[in-house]
Amino acid sequence: MLVPDQVLAVRTLLYDGTAVPDDLCDIIADRLGLDRNLSTNYADRGIRAIYVDGVCGGGLIPLGGREATADLQVPLAHQSALAGVLLAARLVRRALGWKWTLPR
Repeated sequence: MLVPDQVLAVRTLLYDGTAVPDDLCDIIADRLGLDRNLSTNYADRGIRAIYVDGVCGGGLIPLGGREATADLQVPLAHQSALAGVLLAARLVRRALGWKWTLPR
């Protein structure tokens, strides 16, 4: 987690969907070792945009050429795709009324 000391603030921002305050943008930029302007570009769109577009999408973390300055938890694209396929399969199974058990 990039800002473990800001968990309550992040939860509140996720719930409210409001803009990210300047001090939190400063903390994010500082921990990533980036220019503050990069994180403020996402601030008006909310904390979810910073994570989805900035961290996962590579908008804040360069996808090469430089080492990350912090440990980050970022889902891999194939994990997200597999999760979607498994969710769709579960919905189809439920809609058809199929029961599934583990083979013995």
